[in-house]
Amino acid sequence: MSSVLAADRGRAMMKIYHGSSFALAGLVPAAAVLPGGSLPIDLALGVAMPVHSHIALNFVRRFRRFRRQRGA
Repeated sequence: MSSVLAADRGRAMMKIYHGSSFALAGLVPAAAVLPGGSLPIDLALGVAMPVHSHIALNFVRRFRRFRRQRGA
């Protein structure tokens, strides 16, 4: 459970983060172009967006904590 909460640490999470970046780079334009949507694309976006956002916001939180400790 702690690895999910500290999602910005570890090699596996970085691979997932970068993989979700590439997935979103292809899925978002595809979802915008297809009229009426597509269930597989919508499901993939429903997984990739929260995972990517969760890891990215952990980066922001850790950076803010780092800045606070340095007094900046």
